[in-house]
Amino acid sequence: MRIVLLGPPGSGKAALSEKLSGKFGMPIITVNSVMQRAAAEPSELGRLAKEAMDQARVSDELLLALLRIQIPHMDLSHGFLLVDFPKNAGQADVLDSMLSDLG
Repeated sequence: MRIVLLGPPGSGKAALSEKLSGKFGMPIITVNSVMQRAAAEPSELGRLAKEAMDQARVSDELLLALLRIQIPHMDLSHGFLLVDFPKNAGQADVLDSMLSDLG
């Protein structure tokens, strides 16, 4: 199962994603979780992720590159929850292509 939760701040996405994740055993993937995971790594991408977080500006290119690296290491056997991503048709197209490439 692949679920995308979109909505304005305070609409309950976080609470709903926690409930769904608990019930179905799916990881929750957010921009923040992807960036924090990368920023913890001692690498060039980790440094870029930390800088982007410090400036509160995450480019689509960086986010998608980090997702491409992180997704193969996640247990997606029960699916996944994307919260507040993709935000536009361009991101959705790239994400769809990337997921197809990764199987």
